[in-house]
Amino acid sequence: MKIIFKFIQVVVLGATSACSISGPGDDGQEATRKAIVRSAADRVLAPAYAEASTALSGLADAARSYADAVAGGEADPQAKRDAARVAFGTAMDAWQRVEMLLVGPAGPAGLVTGGESLRDEIYSFPVTNRCRIDEELAEGSFEEPNFFTANLVNVRGLDAVEYLLFVEGTDNACDATRPINKDGTWQALGADEIVRRRAEYAARAAEDAAARAAALASRWSPGTGDAYAAFVSAGEAGSPYPTTRVALDEFSSGLFDLDTHVKDRKLAAHAPEELESPLSARSKENVLANLAAAWEIFYAAPSAGEGTGYDDWLANVGQASLVADVDAAFAAAEAAVRAVPGSFETALADDPNALLGAQSAVGDLAALLKGPFLAALDLMPPADGAGDAD
Repeated sequence: MKIIFKFIQVVVLGATSACSISGPGDDGQEATRKAIVRSAADRVLAPAYAEASTALSGLADAARSYADAVAGGEADPQAKRDAARVAFGTAMDAWQRVEMLLVGPAGPAGLVTGGESLRDEIYSFPVTNRCRIDEELAEGSFEEPNFFTANLVNVRGLDAVEYLLFVEGTDNACDATRPINKDGTWQALGADEIVRRRAEYAARAAEDAAARAAALASRWSPGTGDAYAAFVSAGEAGSPYPTTRVALDEFSSGLFDLDTHVKDRKLAAHAPEELESPLSARSKENVLANLAAAWEIFYAAPSAGEGTGYDDWLANVGQASLVADVDAAFAAAEAAVRAVPGSFETALADDPNALLGAQSAVGDLAALLKGPFLAALDLMPPADGAGDAD
């Protein structure tokens, strides 16, 4: 996943309106920035990670129930497979929101404050490899105790869980020249063993992802989590975030991911197989969750007016009309995504250009955020996206 991060020191804001909250020696907006940081931590980051942890735990339980049913020889384990698929959808809805919140340990190491690249350990789209998953399944290596700590992200995480729970039939994703096909290893497993291994692999992958999500949620827990404590201390002596601007700069990065990650990747598909989640047919829901997360970033809360967000900062510098423009652009983007008939998968099967309207609307939103939004707050645009003027 290409993430846009911004590390250029932003210039000091100019004169502010009378409604701003000021403190001695600051630009009149430091108290507002501190309030945004706190709102982001309490109303967005901590709740999102907690929700994701709960949802992934539910997925792990459902996948284990299905795997045990298959291993135990239940006559018809399909109901438990269906339940695991529903739980997968719930987990993805939660994780797609977290996906946009790459501050702290989930962010890439060396690029964000406290980044440890933990996001990819749970969901690594677009880095996935279904053939490698099938090869690990054929070898049985997924049942080894250290498998999920010793192997690359492309054979584990929610990507692998989706494939293992939703793939139909008993074929594998490898071409005929791969050893599992050329040497007859896959065929020798037989249909029943393939089903058993897929179920067990899915359960173990879900359990590993749930454990990692729980660890992340703990680190964002108010009062006890190290990531939470670091973020809310931004600008204070000893904080890893030297200023509140640095913290808010990194928190806002998800807004610009709408351009590179959502518009240019998730909505650029022209065929079902190019989509993010073609097997579960949840690509549309993924984008809607990404938009919802970006909305929460902008307002630093689940709803406008609930906390203190970038909207308040904009209003304080005389840009209330821009807040209305951003709000309208969010609504238009969501409406355009919802207007795609049925799932993205079925829509593209009928029309390879079915996503163009949604892509355009999300692009309009991204352009507003990359341009007027940054300029109004005197922020520098992300270096990697500065040349993308569409």
